[in-house]
Amino acid sequence: RWTPTRPGGLRKVGTSRPRRRAACPRPRAASANRTDADTGPPPTCTLFGVVGPADLVLRSMVDIFATACDSRPPRPLSRPGVTPDGHTRGVQDPTAAPDSEPLNPAQQAVLDQLGASAGERPEFPDDLRHHLRAALETAVEPHLDDLPEGEDLYLNKHRLAMVHGCEARFLAEEDEPFEWRVPTARGSVVHKAVELAVNWRGPVEPPLLIDEALASLETAQKNLSDWLQGIGEVERAELRSQALDAFSKYLECWPPLKSAWRPVTESRLRAEPCGGRLVLDGKADLTLGMARGLVAGKVIVDLKTGGSNAVHREDLRFYALIETLRMGVPPRLLASYYLDQATFVSEAVTEDTLRATVLRVADGVGRLVGLLHGDRTPSRVPGPPCRWCPARADCDEGQAWLEEWDET
Repeated sequence: RWTPTRPGGLRKVGTSRPRRRAACPRPRAASANRTDADTGPPPTCTLFGVVGPADLVLRSMVDIFATACDSRPPRPLSRPGVTPDGHTRGVQDPTAAPDSEPLNPAQQAVLDQLGASAGERPEFPDDLRHHLRAALETAVEPHLDDLPEGEDLYLNKHRLAMVHGCEARFLAEEDEPFEWRVPTARGSVVHKAVELAVNWRGPVEPPLLIDEALASLETAQKNLSDWLQGIGEVERAELRSQALDAFSKYLECWPPLKSAWRPVTESRLRAEPCGGRLVLDGKADLTLGMARGLVAGKVIVDLKTGGSNAVHREDLRFYALIETLRMGVPPRLLASYYLDQATFVSEAVTEDTLRATVLRVADGVGRLVGLLHGDRTPSRVPGPPCRWCPARADCDEGQAWLEEWDET
C-alpha cells in the first residue's frame, strides 16, 4: 500500500476512510514514511497539530531568511502605534531612507552653517518693531504725500534694487510689459519643485518632481500658466533641462529637511506701514525655524544660480525688515545659497542691520516717487546689465561701456 513520504501523510493507514487526513498518525504510519535520512525524533501530537523534523527545518529556514532579509532594528516610535513617518506600528515605509544615512560634505556644511545652539540665538527687545515702524513712517511720509490722491506705493525687492541701480533702466523696464522667458521661468519651476520635495511622500526623483512642478504651475499661476501652455517643445525642453539641473544640485547639496525644522517654501511676507499707503511685499524661497518668545530662531534662505551679487544680501535684509515689522522678532540668520558653487553667503541679523535697511527703504521710496510722479532726472549707471536693457539703443553711456567691454 502506497503512503506519502511526509510524516503523518494524507492517509490514515489501516482505516476505511483513507482520504481523511490524520490528525495524530499511528506510529506505524509515521515509520512507514520515514526515510533513512530522517534521524530526528518521531513526530509528536500537540494542541497545534503534528510537529516533526520537517516542521523544525521549515521553521528554522523561515527564521534564517527573516534575519538575513531585515536585520535592521525597528525604527523608534514617536507615539504608541505610530512611526515617525506617520505609519502604523509594525508597518515600515518601504521608501524611507535609513535614519543613519550619511551626509556628504556639502550637506554637512549646510547643517554646520544653519545650526545654532540655544546660547547662540540672540534676544531682541519687545518694542523693536514699534521703533522700526515709527522710524520708517517718519522717513517715508513726506515722499508719500507726493503720490496722487488715493494711490499707494508698492515696493518689493526687485523694484528696490532697480531704483538703487540704474534709474534709466528701471524706468525703461517699468514701461515694458513683463514677458516670461526660460531664464526667468526656471527659478519658479525650481522653487515649486523644492516645495513639492519638502512635502513629498515617497522617493524624491528629480525628473518626476520637475514634471509635477511644471504641471502644477500650468494651472496655478495665471500669467506663468499662459506662457507655459503656449510655448513650443524646444522651449519646454530647455526649461525642463535647466530646472532639472538646478533642482538636482539642490538635492545633492542640501540634507533632507526634517519636519522638526519647520521648513516653509515660497513664504509670503507683507507689511503695510503708513496706514497701507506703503506696501512692502516679499516671498522667501525657504524659511527654517521660528522665534521662541523674543529669542530669534528663523533662518531665511534664498536659493541662487550663477554667481554672487551684493544686491542679494540687500534683498534678504529687506525680507528681515518685513519679518520684524510683522512678527516683532527678527530672523536669526540670512543666507544666500549658490547652487553652482555649493556655498553660503550668510549674515546674522542685528538691530543695526535693520536700521540701515529702514534708511535704504526710505531712500528708495523717495527715488520711486520722484521718478514716477515727480520731476526727478533718472541717473545712468552703465554695467553688465546694459546688455539686456530695453533702453540700450538710446543710452550713450551704456553703449560706450559695452564697446569698451567688448574690446577688452
